[in-house]
Amino acid sequence: MNDEQIRDAAMLWLVGRNTADIAEALFMFESDVERHLKQIKAEARLIAARAA
Repeated sequence: MNDEQIRDAAMLWLVGRNTADIAEALFMFESDVERHLKQIKAEARLIAARAA
């Protein structure tokens, strides 16, 4: 491999690694959002029950 091929391979590896990191972060964010929505819905049900 020449220097250019090594550089290209390294760039592809970095892009792949960053893509995997981004995907993992988005999945964790989505999980957090779902958890917060469940908590908000539970609180809303409590408020509605108290108002009834």
